[in-house]
Amino acid sequence: MRTVQICQGVAYHPQTRERVFFNQAHLFHISSLGEAGAKAMISMFGADKLPRQTFYGDGAAIPAADLERVRAAFGGAKLVFKWQAGDILLLDNMQFAHGRAKFSGTRKVVAALLEPSAPASA
Repeated sequence: MRTVQICQGVAYHPQTRERVFFNQAHLFHISSLGEAGAKAMISMFGADKLPRQTFYGDGAAIPAADLERVRAAFGGAKLVFKWQAGDILLLDNMQFAHGRAKFSGTRKVVAALLEPSAPASA
């Protein structure tokens, strides 16, 4: 079975109406696996049958260099802080990307999404 989904590249914040980058193409593109990982996946599945891959909305290939610029922008804007027991983080999911870093020890993460919104135009 193979699924295909066309998703938005940007969205408009429901309150500020600001146009925001709102996708994960840089995470799902084959280049996110690194050169060795990408070669292994292409060897195993073929470039046209990868389990996950991203393209522009018209089906054109996204050059890895374009996504490296996206990754660099995320890296340049990254905010890292040390969690302490009892910490709580609230964020606007449309204005802040979030990720995971390596950790050691035990932790409990509880997440909730509030006030969902549908994609809207400007």
